[in-house]
Amino acid sequence: MKTELVQYGALPYVVVDNEPLICLVTTRETKRWIIPKGWSKVGMPDSTVASREAFEEAGVLGTISEKVLGSYEYRKKLHAFAYAKCRVSVFALHVDRQLLDWPERRQRQIAWLVPHDAANRVSERGLANLIAAFAYEEV
Repeated sequence: MKTELVQYGALPYVVVDNEPLICLVTTRETKRWIIPKGWSKVGMPDSTVASREAFEEAGVLGTISEKVLGSYEYRKKLHAFAYAKCRVSVFALHVDRQLLDWPERRQRQIAWLVPHDAANRVSERGLANLIAAFAYEEV
């Protein structure tokens, strides 16, 4: 029996001149572009987990949606020879501010991109589709 791992992610965005910009971060090891995401924490709502990861990984603060925007799957590397399927439930995060310093600032790069460019930068097809379809008016 295979178990699916579950993570919670934030899709941080701002609106500039009526156009959303999406914040992406790099992974620490492979430097691939992703959204901030992490594992559930006992007693913490899933949306709060996503918001906390966005703060830790990108230094962004704002209003997180209580409603799941969508989800995607990817292969999570567990160690040198083992992978597992992981599902990420994503919450939209309307960013109010970005800090000058945050916990993982020296471990990751960040980029603010229009949805089309952000979708092209990530490697997970499901995440790319979710970003490309993002309609901030509905959040």
